[in-house]
Amino acid sequence: MDCCMYFTSSARPTIRCTRPGRGALASTQMLLQQSLRSFNAFLRHPQPSSLRVMSRTASGKFLIYTYAPDRTEEGTFERRMSVRPQHIEGLKANVANGSIRVAGALLTPESLHAAQEDKRMIGSTFIWEAESLEEVREKLSKDPYWTNAVWDKEKIVVTPIAAATPIP
Repeated sequence: MDCCMYFTSSARPTIRCTRPGRGALASTQMLLQQSLRSFNAFLRHPQPSSLRVMSRTASGKFLIYTYAPDRTEEGTFERRMSVRPQHIEGLKANVANGSIRVAGALLTPESLHAAQEDKRMIGSTFIWEAESLEEVREKLSKDPYWTNAVWDKEKIVVTPIAAATPIP
């Protein structure tokens, strides 16, 4: 059996086989070997319209995701609310200078159907446009939620992302 894997412009593989026979196991092994060779060749020389991953934005910076959960001990929500105005001012400045593309509070699952006054914030999330992870960590360390022990510093995640959809 001769098999070839073809890749269309949509990067979807198409397998064509000829000369059937020699048993199912031999046919499967040959198919897998040929598929692997074809796929490796494709990876070395991809078509321009296939498998694109953007690692930098148009400005040349990286998109960086942050997950910042709140601490769970008593009094955290009250601390959050007491410094929230300063946190919001910092957000506005970072949105204005293009550093923050998306930001928001993380809510409990019960908040989904709750009235506005009953929604419960349990953390923060951001998508940054920055030169490095260190730049984002530095900005986070100056945030009132960091300096006033609202966020759980041990659980914060700062990681680059490759966006699959447009980000405002």
